[in-house]
Amino acid sequence: MNYIVFDLEWNQPYSNDISFMKRTKMPLTGEIIQIGAVKLNEKMDIVDHFTMFIKPQYLPRMHKHVRELTGITSRELYHGVPFKTAMQHFQNWCGNEYMLLSWGSDDILILRENLMLHKMKALSYDQWVDAQMIYAYQRYGTNQQYSVAHAMEDLNISTEHLSAHNALHDAVFTAHICQKLDIQQGILHYDLIRKESSNPFLYPPI
Repeated sequence: MNYIVFDLEWNQPYSNDISFMKRTKMPLTGEIIQIGAVKLNEKMDIVDHFTMFIKPQYLPRMHKHVRELTGITSRELYHGVPFKTAMQHFQNWCGNEYMLLSWGSDDILILRENLMLHKMKALSYDQWVDAQMIYAYQRYGTNQQYSVAHAMEDLNISTEHLSAHNALHDAVFTAHICQKLDIQQGILHYDLIRKESSNPFLYPPI
């Protein structure tokens, strides 16, 4: 089984954009504009990378905050692919047997929202674990939230001159953190770790 460490960037509606919810016909945090991922094998060796820009359908206007944070330009998104196409490429790249990991729950939640928006099959929470929770549990025996930057400094991981808030770069950072953890043990005890979470509503059983 492979481990797929993924990260997403998404565009957000402006606070006065009341038409966004009318267009999507559902409450939505944002529209995904970039997927970045790293594939690790069972030995936790990095064996491949994936990145793709997504052309937004509902939020073509980049939010100023998102543009400044990510550095993603409207030109890059114009040459991106539709969400369904990106997900098909991503799922083919993931292969048949894999476990998804991300830092925190934000990415899996917005991924499920966007899959629902485009009427695609939802991802089960059984296909995913929160690497941040495993890190906190294994390093400190707590369920406290820690940033990627904190974990990298704690584990003496170099940034390798990669910038943050780029989906692929953030996935690389998280993959390096996972290499320093016992991910297999973390997954084995994940139900216990999850039950101790201070936000159990984020991890419904469906």
